[in-house]
Amino acid sequence: MLSLLCEPTLFHTVSLVGRDPAQFATLLEKSSRLACVVRHLKFDLKRELFTQRSEKLSDDGAGILGLCHGIRSLTIFFTEKDDYYPVSLLKAIAALPDLFHLYVEDQEAERHLYRTLDGADREPSTYLLKHLLETVLESHGKQLLSLVVAAATPMAESTLNCIIQNTPKLTKLEIHRCLKARLRSVLANSGTWACAPHLGQLKFKYCTGVHAGTFTRMLALGVFGCPRWVSLIGCGHPISDDRSPPPPHLEWRIPPLEVLELYNFDRWEMAHLCMIHTREVHMSKVWSNWVEPMKIEDVRSMVNASSFPELVLVNVTSEWSKQEFSELQQVCQARGIESVTVGSVYSGRF
Repeated sequence: MLSLLCEPTLFHTVSLVGRDPAQFATLLEKSSRLACVVRHLKFDLKRELFTQRSEKLSDDGAGILGLCHGIRSLTIFFTEKDDYYPVSLLKAIAALPDLFHLYVEDQEAERHLYRTLDGADREPSTYLLKHLLETVLESHGKQLLSLVVAAATPMAESTLNCIIQNTPKLTKLEIHRCLKARLRSVLANSGTWACAPHLGQLKFKYCTGVHAGTFTRMLALGVFGCPRWVSLIGCGHPISDDRSPPPPHLEWRIPPLEVLELYNFDRWEMAHLCMIHTREVHMSKVWSNWVEPMKIEDVRSMVNASSFPELVLVNVTSEWSKQEFSELQQVCQARGIESVTVGSVYSGRF
């Protein structure tokens, strides 16, 4: 398509995924001469796709960024094997004038769900993830509106601190897997996040550093501001987490959430998470976390009078048996919750 250009054009998305940057640069050079605008650029930093040295790959990536005008959003794919330091590419990313959205994905992350819980195999400082994120956060953090990081590689403490302190306009934050248990205390002891005035969507997925009790307390105190939608999927460490029961009373300082999505948590974790104030809760069979199946007693405790204050709607997945769903309906009706639905998990909103 780019080869047919004859006038200035606005491209909402240009994807270089699976393409050699050197081969694609000549077409982009033509679009640059025509003053074409690219709003969202996707590209791949996985070295095994290319024959050139990492320095050449970095230079080609920097050249492509230099040829694209008007970039607002970047999507970058890599793997945990990529531990090189792409100097010229990072400089080109830092020089972008109007970068507002960043999506970074380690494409090995989804393949290794239960591997390296603490990420203890290498120090985070050796990872491309650290260099890439800190470059963007230091250069564009003040204007960044959305940040999604999905990586099996561990996030560095300095990177987490950059997210906490340097993203005042962030409205959407997703962290998948890379917030490991080694950062649990950093997260727990953080003050109010800079993005608190604007954050609307917050998602942690398979992050061993996110403890159910600590997160519930932080959310209640307004550390993350007043998010409308919160998603927690399979977080916590199955061995080292403190399993102390929740306090008898939790001071809730923010408006109730619009939606809380929960997937794959143990009973003791749900005892904490049930204290979250929300209008809607969307759940899978949350107590089926490897150990034993969900029991009817679990269903009853899930939406009893003290669970999920201000709740008006419950949505569960089709994994629930007829008996479990029937029991849930009865408990909800006794509480005055009329709307109980069956559907998919709520992650489509995030």
